[in-house]
Amino acid sequence: MNERTLGPWLVFRTSGRLVKVGQYLLGDEQLDAVKALARTIASLPGIPPAPANVRQPKCERATAAAEALLGAKTTSRRDTIDGGIVSCRWATLRKAVFVAGGGPGSEPFISFRNLRDAGTEQSFGNHRVHVGTEGWQQDNGFLAYRVGERTFVDVEVYPMAPEKSASIVALARAMKPAYTR
Repeated sequence: MNERTLGPWLVFRTSGRLVKVGQYLLGDEQLDAVKALARTIASLPGIPPAPANVRQPKCERATAAAEALLGAKTTSRRDTIDGGIVSCRWATLRKAVFVAGGGPGSEPFISFRNLRDAGTEQSFGNHRVHVGTEGWQQDNGFLAYRVGERTFVDVEVYPMAPEKSASIVALARAMKPAYTR
């Protein structure tokens, strides 16, 4: 594991599944705690294998954009619908991209608000992008946007890919119709 590339999460594969362990890292001891938790999860017996692919029709519209971003055909899909809002995941053996939607109070809502606030203060490398009603992107590629007044969307790539910012915007635009009610 290359600790210089860690965000506030650690993603690893065990028993044929990708597992994400997250914790806001405020010091070395918290990173050690995340690593210990990851080792414990990886050592658990009997983690059932994940289904090969779970696809939602609303995600299909963006598969070509996701594969262009990842640079290869996807080998795994894990799409979900929660409260009528779709989340889509595409992965290869080395990379993954995740598009998640939510309403007020959700993680995408918080991401959008934080990126917008930091961008309007011009204190970070956040900038406006033309996606949805209002979109913001960090210099590392992470993107959050709003569709209408009550739907918020995150687009994340693992590992982060600042050089792929335009492809991340293209994926966000391809997914926008899935969040328009």
